[in-house]
Amino acid sequence: MQCPVCSYSVAETFATQFHTIGKCGNAACGHLFAISQSTESGIHEHDESVIGMYAARNRVLADRLVDLGVLWPGCRVLDIGSGLGHVMRAVRERVPNSSITCVEAAAKSVDHLRSNEFEVVEDFKLLAGTGPYDAIFMIEVIEHLDDPLAVLRLCRSLLASGGFVFLTTPGGELRSGSHATDAYKIPEHVQFFTQRSLTLAAKRAGLDSIKFLEMREFYAGSSNQFMKWIKDSLRIARNWLMGRHHLVVLLRS
Repeated sequence: MQCPVCSYSVAETFATQFHTIGKCGNAACGHLFAISQSTESGIHEHDESVIGMYAARNRVLADRLVDLGVLWPGCRVLDIGSGLGHVMRAVRERVPNSSITCVEAAAKSVDHLRSNEFEVVEDFKLLAGTGPYDAIFMIEVIEHLDDPLAVLRLCRSLLASGGFVFLTTPGGELRSGSHATDAYKIPEHVQFFTQRSLTLAAKRAGLDSIKFLEMREFYAGSSNQFMKWIKDSLRIARNWLMGRHHLVVLLRS
């Protein structure tokens, strides 16, 4: 098996609950990926309970992305792997006159998105020539893809000048080499990025500017804002000491 990021051979393997994982032998990459993966098993349906669960978080996240200049009134947004569209609902409410296109393959989710008046594309192949987009979202998506580099290159081809890719994914390895992260707890996850391998993948896709963020706003938490601040601060400190359990990234060309 070859690494889907850099094409090097696998240097080591280990077993997790759902897959055998290979680790790239390139010291500049070290990407981790499932080597016991069947075609398209990364596609799964979504639970409608997440719509209400993350509603408050999504509103704050949309505000933060406006503050960062990722979103603005009238911008064109592409959301890859929209699920039920709970993030895009917040974006639509926060950013007047934005144009949102959702990419989603799960049939029930597609029906739900269309019933909520989102434009939906069901296949990556249909995206060619539809850009440029000012902001492309890949929230908890890249870990599901058989060919993540191809999708990053597609994003680059669709991105407007000055636009952003906002990407998040669970981390696959800590600084110590430990794989004790949440990335391996979901059977549909087949790619396990580290800060190093994601940086390399982005650069190989032509997204040369990469900024890793600590975003308190991204995580759902306690309704008690003081307790949420404490928990978020501890998470940030853990990331600094041990390496990132979760990667939140802004990419630009």
